[in-house]
Amino acid sequence: MTWQCCLFASVDISNSTAFKQQPRSKGKDWVHRFRNFFSDFPQEINRAEDNYGREPRFQSCNDEPWKLWKFIGDEILVWANVPTRSHVFLRLHSLLKAVDEYETQIRLGAPSLGLKTTVWLTNTPLPNTVVEISQADHDGKPIKVRDFLGPGIDLGFRLTRFADNRFVPLSAGLAFVLCSQPRPDLFDDLAIGYLGRQPLKGVMDGRPYPVFFIDRARGVQTKEDVVLGRNVKTEPASVSAFLREFFERESDRHCPFFPADTESFWNQIPDELTTQWAALQEVQKESDMAEESVAKKDVSGTENVDIEVVIKRLDTQPNKRE
Repeated sequence: MTWQCCLFASVDISNSTAFKQQPRSKGKDWVHRFRNFFSDFPQEINRAEDNYGREPRFQSCNDEPWKLWKFIGDEILVWANVPTRSHVFLRLHSLLKAVDEYETQIRLGAPSLGLKTTVWLTNTPLPNTVVEISQADHDGKPIKVRDFLGPGIDLGFRLTRFADNRFVPLSAGLAFVLCSQPRPDLFDDLAIGYLGRQPLKGVMDGRPYPVFFIDRARGVQTKEDVVLGRNVKTEPASVSAFLREFFERESDRHCPFFPADTESFWNQIPDELTTQWAALQEVQKESDMAEESVAKKDVSGTENVDIEVVIKRLDTQPNKRE
């Protein structure tokens, strides 16, 4: 077992339903466009990562690229292992660059379409877990497919409802990491805004959750932002202080940790999680022993024994028929 911090992202085509419903003369190429999105966008991320990875600030972080997780409808889900906070910045900058580049391409032939993105951060194997599911590929050959389950995964999907062409919702843990980075060269031109506390189904027992976002407009406030009182560019230090207090107060919310990070605050695994993992390992050990015991019994319920031992015992016994 290896403790990991994982970055997840959902990238979805916006206005896709309306585009598909257009008359055939206008929307007949939607199948082609969506097929290209599924095949081309992961490559767009790889290109962005290659470019950013050459920069001196990220040269030590280009060892854990984005990986395809799965497709859901018009949505692509990707994930990456992020051993340190610097890895988070490289992965995030690469993702946002790929979204901007591909959105420009897709709008050349379909101006009504766009991309909307949600990004979140969580740890495995606790409080979330990784499972491998056996499936068959297109040739019928068995393959193992990795999937992720847990409250941190559910949180990310809940946040997707706030995503649009401009705002990229973030988990509170990810916002905390971004705003607690002392190196301006990593933060770059990210503009992090705040939507306030929002109720999310199944999250924090119904208590409102603080929803932050990256503003793809780089924090340029519109007249609508002013009318709504929307804060599209917060002060990182203020966000960091607020979220540090949030994680201290909310005992059921764990601050993300990075096993390979150099700072002790960020690389410490919470005692509660290590205790839970030890308990789970003990349960697994007992389960394995029980399965082993069952395996030693035949269908009649008797224990299996070595056949050679049985033969030797029979050879030493007198033949009662004689």
